[in-house]
Amino acid sequence: MNDPAQDNPFSVNDASVAGFGSAPPAALITPLSSESQAARFNAFKGLFIVLVVMGHNPLIGQTLGVNGVIYLFHVAMFLYLPFLRPREKWDKTSAIDIIVRYGWPLLIFLILFVIYFTVTSGKSLSGVPVAVVWGLFASSARVFDQVAGAQLLWFLPALIGLRLAMKGFAHLRGGWLLTGISLALVSHVTVGLLPYSWQTSTPLGWPVVAFIFFPGLVIHALWRPQRRMPWPVIVIAILGLIPLVWYYLATGLAFNIGYLAIPSPTQPLRILSIDLIHLIVFFCAMEGCRLVWAQRLLGRLGRLSFEIYLLHQPVSIILRAVVARLRNGEPITVSYALLTLATTLAVTLPLAMLIHALPPLRQGIFPVGLDALRRWPRSLGRMWGSGKT
Repeated sequence: MNDPAQDNPFSVNDASVAGFGSAPPAALITPLSSESQAARFNAFKGLFIVLVVMGHNPLIGQTLGVNGVIYLFHVAMFLYLPFLRPREKWDKTSAIDIIVRYGWPLLIFLILFVIYFTVTSGKSLSGVPVAVVWGLFASSARVFDQVAGAQLLWFLPALIGLRLAMKGFAHLRGGWLLTGISLALVSHVTVGLLPYSWQTSTPLGWPVVAFIFFPGLVIHALWRPQRRMPWPVIVIAILGLIPLVWYYLATGLAFNIGYLAIPSPTQPLRILSIDLIHLIVFFCAMEGCRLVWAQRLLGRLGRLSFEIYLLHQPVSIILRAVVARLRNGEPITVSYALLTLATTLAVTLPLAMLIHALPPLRQGIFPVGLDALRRWPRSLGRMWGSGKT
């Protein structure tokens, strides 16, 4: 997630492709080197991890009323990032390393969340093992919410499923490639028909993969980072978002990919709308993240986005409880909501930096693969030995 060489949606670094039209003033834009591409991707991740933290803060929704808009695209942007790599690199990481890469932190945080949720709910800890096993198998936001009070964990099994699907797709050629693209399109359009009773158990987040894969292929085909979108095009595209967002929110349930609140083929215009929203937001945000000031402001958040994603919810829960006591029954205001948002980021970022600064700790929680996990006890032993001496 922090090493650009790793295959994950929090860290993408390929400078191998082209883009659109004329550029803004050169002084505002970093040169098109591999380093600037990494800075650009970090700014992109930083922008959307802030939106993720906002979207997961109910006080923001209650006061600003923007959560419905944020949920249209915030986590989906991370799911599209792996598609920026050349297709021949989709098979670079082994299946076991992908599973360890995301499955190990899933196991750790699921256990912690289940224990905390069980204790605060006044239940017996004897039910923790069953809750953990059920959560790992079902891998759905609904089950994670029921057993751990942490629906955000759905993202990790979905990442495993997405990366494994991309590995398989990387080998397709000729007619098989066309068949794979057709199946991705059909799955994207029809997964919204999935009965509610089937949405509880979704191993490897397969319905999320089914919905994301085809627009991910479209982004892969359109991605040309060496050229730049003219600012008038960006302005027109952003203005076009307004009726698209209004139409989507006004014609049905709000979009929530984790809870599989996605449009069905009986609503073709809503499917088209959400796809256009995702494409416009993705490419406009990527273009905006060329700006030097955006990279300086958001880069650190982006480099630590994986850690922030998993750490921010317990921090936010604690801070909201503190703010509730400080309000002493006063109505929730925008200032209270923004205070919890800013404080959540201010507390979570140093925690993420601490984990990143301690390699044995980082390796034990966020291993980049099976070999890294195997080396973790030795790394921990060396750190312990050096500390004793």
